[in-house]
Amino acid sequence: MIPFSVIRERSYPTVYGKDSFIPHGVAGINSAAREPELAEEFLRLLFSAEVQDYDLQDGLPMNTSSQEAFVAQGSDSLEEQGDMMGSVMITEIGDGEEGEAGEENNANFNFAAPLKTELEQMFEKTEDLKTQVFADGILQDLIMEEAAGYYDGSKELEEILSGIQTRVDTYRAE
Repeated sequence: MIPFSVIRERSYPTVYGKDSFIPHGVAGINSAAREPELAEEFLRLLFSAEVQDYDLQDGLPMNTSSQEAFVAQGSDSLEEQGDMMGSVMITEIGDGEEGEAGEENNANFNFAAPLKTELEQMFEKTEDLKTQVFADGILQDLIMEEAAGYYDGSKELEEILSGIQTRVDTYRAE
């Protein structure tokens, strides 16, 4: 996900998938649970305002009243954020292949917390989310392993794509 500060700075459109989302965590009750009532009580507590009102810096609240409280703590403008804002500069030193040897390519990235209006927009969009999408670490790893040959120049793109397709087919067949 692109941080709101980058979307704001570069005037990118905020595009959301139709009804899909990547969950930060998943909670549910196993159909074979020995104590489903206790598990249900735990889930009620987990999604209660009592727990969801804590900002643990690892996700967003799902409880509606907690979402409203989260938005209320936000800023109306970047100026209000003051010291909470920051920036990062990434410098890449040229290798002589493109441009002059030793040429610096700088990229500045400013960051700030989402504004109240951005949080409201995001929570509004979450109401339509229904389909969980999970990343498959094995597939990600095999793609990265195959792609390494392209990046180091030892293989052509078509060879990389063929290798990825073969490995994905094998993985899916297992």
